[in-house]
Amino acid sequence: MALKIELGTTVIPVEVNGLKFEVDTSDKSMREFNTKYKTFIEEMVKLDLDNLENEEVISEMLSDLMDELLGEGAFEKLYKLIPSLAKLIYGLNQIMHSISVEMFKSIVAEPVEAEEVYNKSKLKLFRGKV
Repeated sequence: MALKIELGTTVIPVEVNGLKFEVDTSDKSMREFNTKYKTFIEEMVKLDLDNLENEEVISEMLSDLMDELLGEGAFEKLYKLIPSLAKLIYGLNQIMHSISVEMFKSIVAEPVEAEEVYNKSKLKLFRGKV
Protein backbone atom coordinates (compact mmCIF):
# COMPACT_ATOMS: atom_id res chain seq x y z
CA MET A 1 0.00 0.00 0.00
CA ALA A 2 1.35 3.43 -0.95
CA LEU A 3 1.55 6.21 1.59
CA LYS A 4 -0.44 9.27 0.62
CA ILE A 5 0.90 12.60 1.77
CA GLU A 6 -0.83 15.91 1.11
CA LEU A 7 1.57 18.85 1.32
CA GLY A 8 -1.05 21.47 0.61
CA THR A 9 -0.29 24.72 -1.15
CA THR A 10 1.83 27.79 -0.58
CA VAL A 11 -1.19 30.09 -0.80
CA ILE A 12 -2.80 31.35 2.41
CA PRO A 13 -6.17 33.12 2.19
CA VAL A 14 -6.36 36.39 4.14
CA GLU A 15 -9.42 38.50 4.88
CA VAL A 16 -9.12 42.13 6.02
CA ASN A 17 -12.31 43.98 6.95
CA GLY A 18 -14.28 41.77 4.58
CA LEU A 19 -11.84 42.07 1.65
CA LYS A 20 -10.38 38.74 0.56
CA PHE A 21 -6.80 38.26 -0.60
CA GLU A 22 -4.40 35.38 -1.16
CA VAL A 23 -0.79 35.42 0.01
CA ASP A 24 1.82 33.40 -1.85
CA THR A 25 4.15 31.99 0.81
CA SER A 26 6.57 30.31 -1.58
CA ASP A 27 10.24 30.75 -0.68
CA LYS A 28 10.87 33.13 -3.59
CA SER A 29 7.84 35.27 -2.83
CA MET A 30 8.65 35.55 0.87
CA ARG A 31 12.31 36.40 0.16
CA GLU A 32 11.28 39.18 -2.22
CA PHE A 33 8.70 40.54 0.21
CA ASN A 34 11.12 40.40 3.15
CA THR A 35 13.68 42.41 1.16
CA LYS A 36 11.08 45.10 0.40
CA TYR A 37 9.86 45.08 4.00
CA LYS A 38 13.38 45.64 5.36
CA THR A 39 13.84 48.56 2.94
CA PHE A 40 10.48 49.98 4.07
CA ILE A 41 11.54 49.84 7.73
CA GLU A 42 14.93 51.42 6.98
CA GLU A 43 13.28 54.26 5.04
CA MET A 44 10.59 54.83 7.68
CA VAL A 45 13.27 55.34 10.33
CA LYS A 46 14.90 58.05 8.19
CA LEU A 47 11.70 60.01 7.52
CA ASP A 48 10.40 62.95 9.51
CA LEU A 49 6.90 61.60 10.12
CA ASP A 50 5.58 65.08 10.98
CA ASN A 51 6.41 66.36 7.49
CA LEU A 52 3.28 66.06 5.34
CA GLU A 53 5.40 65.66 2.19
CA ASN A 54 6.62 62.36 3.59
CA GLU A 55 3.05 61.07 3.75
CA GLU A 56 3.20 60.63 -0.04
CA VAL A 57 6.49 58.70 0.22
CA ILE A 58 5.10 56.46 2.96
CA SER A 59 1.92 55.88 0.96
CA GLU A 60 3.91 54.82 -2.13
CA MET A 61 6.18 52.48 -0.16
CA LEU A 62 3.24 50.96 1.73
CA SER A 63 1.31 50.54 -1.51
CA ASP A 64 4.23 48.63 -3.08
CA LEU A 65 4.52 46.43 0.01
CA MET A 66 0.84 45.62 0.35
CA ASP A 67 0.43 44.98 -3.37
CA GLU A 68 3.46 42.66 -3.27
CA LEU A 69 2.02 40.67 -0.36
CA LEU A 70 -1.73 40.74 -1.04
CA GLY A 71 -1.90 41.28 -4.80
CA GLU A 72 -2.11 44.16 -7.24
CA GLY A 73 -4.53 46.87 -6.12
CA ALA A 74 -4.71 45.68 -2.50
CA PHE A 75 -3.46 48.96 -1.04
CA GLU A 76 -5.95 51.03 -3.02
CA LYS A 77 -8.87 48.83 -1.92
CA LEU A 78 -7.78 48.89 1.71
CA TYR A 79 -7.01 52.62 1.80
CA LYS A 80 -10.44 53.37 0.35
CA LEU A 81 -11.95 51.35 3.22
CA ILE A 82 -9.47 52.46 5.92
CA PRO A 83 -7.96 55.87 4.99
CA SER A 84 -5.23 55.77 7.63
CA LEU A 85 -1.60 54.91 6.84
CA ALA A 86 -0.94 54.19 10.52
CA LYS A 87 -3.79 51.67 10.69
CA LEU A 88 -2.69 50.05 7.44
CA ILE A 89 0.89 49.70 8.68
CA TYR A 90 -0.46 48.14 11.87
CA GLY A 91 -2.69 45.86 9.78
CA LEU A 92 0.25 44.85 7.60
CA ASN A 93 2.20 43.84 10.69
CA GLN A 94 -0.80 41.84 11.94
CA ILE A 95 -1.08 40.06 8.59
CA MET A 96 2.64 39.29 8.52
CA HIS A 97 2.60 37.88 12.05
CA SER A 98 -0.42 35.71 11.29
CA ILE A 99 1.16 34.41 8.08
CA SER A 100 4.36 33.58 9.96
CA VAL A 101 2.39 31.60 12.52
CA GLU A 102 0.48 29.75 9.78
CA MET A 103 3.72 28.89 8.01
CA PHE A 104 5.25 27.73 11.28
CA LYS A 105 2.27 25.43 11.96
CA SER A 106 3.31 23.28 9.04
CA ILE A 107 6.64 22.42 10.67
CA VAL A 108 5.69 21.86 14.32
CA ALA A 109 4.15 18.70 15.72
CA GLU A 110 1.30 20.42 17.57
CA PRO A 111 -0.27 23.20 15.45
CA VAL A 112 -2.29 24.43 18.44
CA GLU A 113 0.94 25.52 20.10
CA ALA A 114 2.46 26.97 16.94
CA GLU A 115 2.08 30.62 17.90
CA GLU A 116 3.67 30.10 21.31
CA VAL A 117 6.53 28.08 19.82
CA TYR A 118 6.98 30.61 17.00
CA ASN A 119 7.15 33.54 19.41
CA LYS A 120 9.88 31.79 21.40
CA SER A 121 11.81 30.72 18.31
CA LYS A 122 14.78 32.45 16.76
CA LEU A 123 13.21 32.45 13.28
CA LYS A 124 13.40 35.78 11.52
CA LEU A 125 10.19 35.67 9.49
CA PHE A 126 8.84 39.23 9.49
CA ARG A 127 10.63 40.35 12.64
CA GLY A 128 10.92 44.02 11.58
CA LYS A 129 9.23 46.71 13.67
CA VAL A 130 7.80 50.03 12.64
